Amino acid sequence: MDETGSPEGAPPPIRFGTDGWRAPLGAGPTFLQVGRIAAAVAAWLEEEGWRNRPVAVGYDTRLLAPVLAEEIARVLAAGGLEVLLTKGFVPTPCLSYLVTAETCAAGLMVTASHNPPEYVGVKVKASHGGSIDDEAARWIAARATEIGAGDLPPLTTTFDALRKQKRIKVVDPKGGYVDHMMRCLGPPPQRRCTYSLLASSMRGATQGVVVQAFHARGLNISEIENARDVTFGGRKPEPVAANLALERRLRRLWDRDVVFVADGDGDRLTLIDERDRVLTAHDLFLLLLQHLVEVRGQRGAVLHAVNLSRAIPAMARHYGLPERQLPVGFKHVARAMVAGDVLIGGEEAGGIGVQGYLKERDAIYLALLVAEAMWERRKLLGRMVDELREAFGAGPYERRDLTLTPEAMEAARARLAAEPPAEVAGIPVERVNRLDGVRLELADSAWCLARPSGTEPLLRLYAEAAPGGDPAPLLAALEAWLTGATGR
Repeated sequence: MDETGSPEGAPPPIRFGTDGWRAPLGAGPTFLQVGRIAAAVAAWLEEEGWRNRPVAVGYDTRLLAPVLAEEIARVLAAGGLEVLLTKGFVPTPCLSYLVTAETCAAGLMVTASHNPPEYVGVKVKASHGGSIDDEAARWIAARATEIGAGDLPPLTTTFDALRKQKRIKVVDPKGGYVDHMMRCLGPPPQRRCTYSLLASSMRGATQGVVVQAFHARGLNISEIENARDVTFGGRKPEPVAANLALERRLRRLWDRDVVFVADGDGDRLTLIDERDRVLTAHDLFLLLLQHLVEVRGQRGAVLHAVNLSRAIPAMARHYGLPERQLPVGFKHVARAMVAGDVLIGGEEAGGIGVQGYLKERDAIYLALLVAEAMWERRKLLGRMVDELREAFGAGPYERRDLTLTPEAMEAARARLAAEPPAEVAGIPVERVNRLDGVRLELADSAWCLARPSGTEPLLRLYAEAAPGGDPAPLLAALEAWLTGATGR
């Protein structure tokens, strides 16, 4: 057996994390891996009775993404399915739009989202455009693991031949995607927007289309980091403060009021305000919830992942809205959005879905809503955020990612499953929440959470201090509890 648990010479098993399959290039034969996933999706559609509907395939700006998408399309088409392949790279929510617009059975997106440049991956979308649920993910992963190279269509069945037979059609969904956003947003505010706006695509998949969408809304915006680069400029395409020095520097240089930053595949958004602060997903969630209720007059359930601020359920209660905490992973939100009346749902990484749009996250659509909120209230972003933090008790927040060896990660998992500490940084633990990892609710209203990442070999630590407090001691105590048992 090798280190993956597979027999020597066998391809590694397929495992889905919080949103699809991801792996570093070279961790197994990549073309075989995506082919196995495509064949498993075809088998799943057969099982569900959906083979009479097309399947959409898209890809982002990563290394090998175009050719991996062609391989997925080849395997699906050779298996008798009609395939719609995007013309060029697209954001993941654009693929979700294509799935719904063309009544597709499913969509496959070649992307590793916010993971480092050396990663590849595949996200699988259900017929509603959102992430497949856990049951479907387990079925597809198990089936893909059973599939060997000999079970895939022979290489003599080529992509070009299948395209000539019109079993693969190349389509450009970007125009329809932007039009769909405009229909969902409705008429723009009447007053003129005077704020100066800047967008960064982090050299990822939203480049170009973000400007197209803002212009369609009647808003001027400049764009940076908008050239395709498989290295993403040498940084991880995750819009967190540690990765956004360039965006902050250009905001200061050009004196912009706000910077909208999308992750590598365009389904997560981060904001930089007029005071150069990188705002959190908690802030974004509060801004959107306030705008949807107070300006747009919408109502519904509020779904918040276990790694989000205590201010969010407080705000939901203030508006008289039902709220529910979910595990991390937007698939849980998507499933609830399909099943019921959800106003907003999201998680700490900046992936948030809203009522009246796709059952999916979309950085561009959320950016347009934030711009509309500034436009309607005639307030700068930072001022609105400060008012919301104070009104609903949001405290200082910090996340820390620990890179552990496989052995250390297993030991950390064992520690998480064991008895938690009675106090953290001298503050008594009042309640233990094991919905996803271990979240410790503390006596002074602070909380901290530890959970293994579903997409990378990381242990993620989160903490929100009491208002006016400091999350750093909470994270240090949490790390000491875990690494005291594991080492690093």
